[in-house]
Amino acid sequence: MKTGIRISACSTRPIDRLVKCDPANSLAIVRIVAGGVGNETTLFVTNRAVSTTQTGTIKVCKVAGPGVAVGTNFDFAVGSKNVTVPAGPADQGGYCKLVSGFTQGANVTITEAARSGVRVTAITVQPASREVSSDLATRTSTVTVGSGTTVVSFTNTAR
Repeated sequence: MKTGIRISACSTRPIDRLVKCDPANSLAIVRIVAGGVGNETTLFVTNRAVSTTQTGTIKVCKVAGPGVAVGTNFDFAVGSKNVTVPAGPADQGGYCKLVSGFTQGANVTITEAARSGVRVTAITVQPASREVSSDLATRTSTVTVGSGTTVVSFTNTAR
């Protein structure tokens, strides 16, 4: 396989010689018959260019725990990007903001800015397999960016 190129379709001549075309796995299976040039099987493969840098999104959620008012704004550094997320009701999973443009496979650290009178009491990552580490004391979570969205939720309670 060549970087940036993927199979998008395949066909044969004669048409009935194609046994299987599986572009996702870069696979074509053809039936070969005995005989001379008149019985040859020709395989045609169509390629397409794909982005070599695929990106994913991190969804930062803020949950208002005991003593934290719904709507209180919290600041986060998501890699080199900054976002403010208001605390939302716990029974709704908090309020969230999407931060996009992260390279898939990269580790990104999400840090909640310190705020007097509150402390982080929980950090969760979904899917859980993307969590590299989380530290309540430093208000950080490091995740591996995957396809689609990685959700990181921070819950605070009043001290």
